[in-house]
Parts: sequence; structure tokens; C-alpha cells
Amino acid sequence: MIIRMTAGTFALLGFAASIFAGLWAGNDADVILTRAWWALILCLVLGGLLGWMAQTVVMDHLQESVPPRPARPAGTHDAGEKPIAPGEAKT
Repeated sequence: MIIRMTAGTFALLGFAASIFAGLWAGNDADVILTRAWWALILCLVLGGLLGWMAQTVVMDHLQESVPPRPARPAGTHDAGEKPIAPGEAKT
């Protein structure tokens, strides 16, 4: 989710900045839109890479900071549940 959000945000920012820069420079509309299109694609790729790096850092941090849940020993069950025999479906 971080990847798509970051990539989309960067792409829109690059597109808008390119349009404003082209208008400020007094370029023709076709030149502005062509350059804005390329800026959108480039910023989408760069934003995706940045988002992937951010997601990797967040996931690594979560894996290190949250202790793993202990597994239940075989044959144990919660209070109020009847034990499930091997091969029996849980209802």
C-alpha cells in the first residue's frame, strides 16, 4: 500500500510541477503536455522505488519490534472448546 500511495503522489507532483514550469517558461501546450507526461512516468517509477524502500524499512522494523506469538502445544485448546480429533473438521 505504501508503494502505490508514494508512487501516485510523486507522479502527480511531478506532473503538476512540470505543467507549472512549462507555463512559467511560456512553452506551447503540446511541449508542456509532452514533458509533463514524461515527468509523470519518471516520477511514478522513482516514487515506486522510494515506496518499496520505505515499505521494506517499515516491515523490517515491525518484525524486529513485535515479539513472535508463542505457538500452542499440540492437543491444547481454549477454555470452552472441545478438543478436535485428528482428521475432524472444526465447526
